[in-house]
Amino acid sequence: MKFNFFKKQATPFIFFIFFLAAFFVRATVFYFYIQHEERYCQPDTQSYTMPALAMHHGKGMISPNGTPVFWRTPGYPFFLAPFYALSSSNSWDFALHENAHKAALWLQILWCSLLPILLYFLAWFLTHSLALAYTLAIIGVGHPGFILASTFLLTDGPAQLFFVMFLICLLRNFRFKSDNKSQYVYLTGAALALSIYTWMRPMGQFVGIATVIVLCFSHFSITEKIKQSLFFITLFALSLSPWFIRNYQLTGKIFFCPLFGLYFNVFNAPKIRARIERITHEEAWKRQCKQAELEVYKEYQEYARIGDKRVIVNEIVCMRPALPWMLNYPHYFIYDWIAEVCKTTFDLYSYQMLALYNNCFKWDPLVEYLDEKLADTLFKKELPLGIRLIAFVELFFELLLWIGIFSGLFMLFDRKFREHFFTLWIPCGIIMGAVLFQTGGFGYARLRLPIEPLIILLGLVFWVYIFSNPSKKNGKTLRTLAQ
Repeated sequence: MKFNFFKKQATPFIFFIFFLAAFFVRATVFYFYIQHEERYCQPDTQSYTMPALAMHHGKGMISPNGTPVFWRTPGYPFFLAPFYALSSSNSWDFALHENAHKAALWLQILWCSLLPILLYFLAWFLTHSLALAYTLAIIGVGHPGFILASTFLLTDGPAQLFFVMFLICLLRNFRFKSDNKSQYVYLTGAALALSIYTWMRPMGQFVGIATVIVLCFSHFSITEKIKQSLFFITLFALSLSPWFIRNYQLTGKIFFCPLFGLYFNVFNAPKIRARIERITHEEAWKRQCKQAELEVYKEYQEYARIGDKRVIVNEIVCMRPALPWMLNYPHYFIYDWIAEVCKTTFDLYSYQMLALYNNCFKWDPLVEYLDEKLADTLFKKELPLGIRLIAFVELFFELLLWIGIFSGLFMLFDRKFREHFFTLWIPCGIIMGAVLFQTGGFGYARLRLPIEPLIILLGLVFWVYIFSNPSKKNGKTLRTLAQ
């Protein structure tokens, strides 16, 4: 299966067409739908806009009650802060800053429209297949997850571009040999791109650790692997150090973002407690929250008793009532964690359209189940026909991709494909696993957005490979894409 249109490298004009098409689609969705009724305000939105407003007034990363913010990183608030100059109000009320929010979103849409161009280079550098490069870029124009992320006041869309830059620099260096100087140029680019991503979305710190594992599988000598790993992790850690230092100075504790404590107590522990005490999930959640409030109160009392002026991190204290449940019932914890990771992996982005349509987009339920979400999106809940069709197309496309990814694992047994298995499937799989594994607290589709390009690419690699290389007389059914 050959595409004559895809025989030549993309030119600046074609890149401009990709950008223009992506901007037109995103701008249309935002202008005619998302900007109305504050649909761009999602469950986590105000945890970014409040610190941004404080930044605009020169107060730094603080909440409305004046306490330092730890459970969000300052990258996205820093981006939003200048736009509050367009607002005539100093109130913390979200609705009073509509002009600032919409102005920020228009710039964000413009920025996110560059994504198809980056996806083109990602596919080209990893496969040297123009067909795959063009296809991934075209998908980047119309993918519902990428479109919605660019129109919400959330970090997913703008941070996505830095993650793709990280993937290009890291995997291009991993997959194809280059001279010693180029290796470290690419590693520098990877570390800096992942750093900017992490300043916006803290899950990047764990991807940095996974990157060291990826480098251990590279084709370089053991000595060179160690040198590259140390170079990357040192540069990456130094770029994040200002936030570690700030948090340590305020709290006396070393951390970048304490979200896991909050997630464990709000999402994981209540599920276990509901089973053991035979109560509703809502009741278990309330009991966990009350325990967390009591622990925080005790911490404040203890700090006051000893005259400790350091700031208490509520999210870290929340770990105390959650840990006993997870440690005493690890089988439930592991099961629930895996279930949420699977929900992140296989959830549909179209479900966000269902939430928008039903006007329940500003909050998340305490618990969701993948089968119920799929049923609601595909047939159970009322939806316009157009959105329903998008959901079915997305489901069919995702099924094809995951069949391709899992089928690609068997290519290990094909002699000619084996090298590409080790230089494409393994590094991409490690990075994908690092992102997905973190979502065991509460999983949903947009949390896998950073690795969605890898999911698409690996799935397409298998199918393009199969249909462009039919069986030959010698019985060989698979040949490498690079040939």
